[in-house]
Amino acid sequence: MELLDRFKLIAQEFADEDEAFLNGHLEMASDFVSSEISPNHRDNMICYLAAHRIDQSLKRLGASGSVTALKEGNLSITYAAPTNNTEYDLSSYGRTYAQLVKETVICPMTRMMG
Repeated sequence: MELLDRFKLIAQEFADEDEAFLNGHLEMASDFVSSEISPNHRDNMICYLAAHRIDQSLKRLGASGSVTALKEGNLSITYAAPTNNTEYDLSSYGRTYAQLVKETVICPMTRMMG
């Protein structure tokens, strides 16, 4: 499955965005995911990372933190102060990406317990 098609399946809310915009984010995300990872798992990681970054850029316009208040008249959105959570906790795509990273990391055993 092509990477863009996989992305549109994972992040359907962005499927109608300009394909050059989506491909640009996919290309940038691929720079952060090791080519040593199995291809399907790597493609999923790239798609979730790109979706997280697109989510942050389109929905939050660079603001961070969770939304704590909305106002309609003169449109106002208030964000919570940053917490100890990671950047990836700010979207469901980011949380899935972080989980995929955890599944990929293999920690070497440095000594035997016995």
